[in-house]
Amino acid sequence: MSASLGEQVKGFEEAARPRLRPWLQLDPLLLIATLGLIGFGSYVIGTATSGDIAGNPHYYLTRQIAYGAVGLVLMFFMARLDYSRLREWKLGIYGATIALIGSTCRSSSCSRRSSARSCSSSAWRRS
Repeated sequence: MSASLGEQVKGFEEAARPRLRPWLQLDPLLLIATLGLIGFGSYVIGTATSGDIAGNPHYYLTRQIAYGAVGLVLMFFMARLDYSRLREWKLGIYGATIALIGSTCRSSSCSRRSSARSCSSSAWRRS
């Protein structure tokens, strides 16, 4: 038995389409914009802060480039992530977000006080 014409056309289209590796399936305009922003930001920070630290004149520039590299790695990771899986984790993500916001508020109010006892008792009452 031979395959129908529709199956033959579908098989031909799949064979003719080049297969890209999953990490190469990025939006090229987004990648160019990201690299441009990292490059321009590094240039500006490098020229503006070249003499701020005496022992290491490129301190802020190296940090900017390192943060840009971390951002690119995270961009590649997020491009491969299946967003439908985040729906399963929504309560955990929401709870972690609330906990981080609470800890930030608590630590900022505690840093203004001198004793840990006053911080632990009244930090949550101040809003």
